[in-house]
Amino acid sequence: MNFSNNQHHLLGTTLNDFTVFCAEHDLPKYRAKQVFEWVYTKGVSNFVEMSNLSKPLREMLAEHWVINTGKEIRRQQASDGTIKLLLEWPDSVTSECVLISEDRRRTACISSQVGCPVGCQFCASGLGGLQRNLTAGEMVEQAMSIRRLCEPIHRLNNIVLMGLGEPLTN
Repeated sequence: MNFSNNQHHLLGTTLNDFTVFCAEHDLPKYRAKQVFEWVYTKGVSNFVEMSNLSKPLREMLAEHWVINTGKEIRRQQASDGTIKLLLEWPDSVTSECVLISEDRRRTACISSQVGCPVGCQFCASGLGGLQRNLTAGEMVEQAMSIRRLCEPIHRLNNIVLMGLGEPLTN
């Protein structure tokens, strides 16, 4: 999914910054919380689903914001129920995120980088070197993608920074 230069990644934006945007566009302050509730509590991934917002408001928001910037290009499920997603970002780089299910626990393992600069001999993550750090919004988007795999039956219990990339270098 591509998004234009005049659009911003909602998942990489704080509630305070989104509240400022609302104020700059003459929207009441509660609209920011309302949109964030739709995204973070109800888990919607597009403005069309926000049924208590007017159609013109949803269209205006979609002109300025995008909720998801990545596209799922592969999904693999292991015999133990583990699910791995490969997401492609607008600049055509990819990252993986994983859902690990154990009894009543659901853990999202998310990547923080595309590639890895460390080059540990026992790990294949660094073979191509570091391509780039993932943004905060891209990391949140991974967690939200994994969360959607769990719902409505289970909740996501844990988020672990791992996978491709060395989390503490980002």
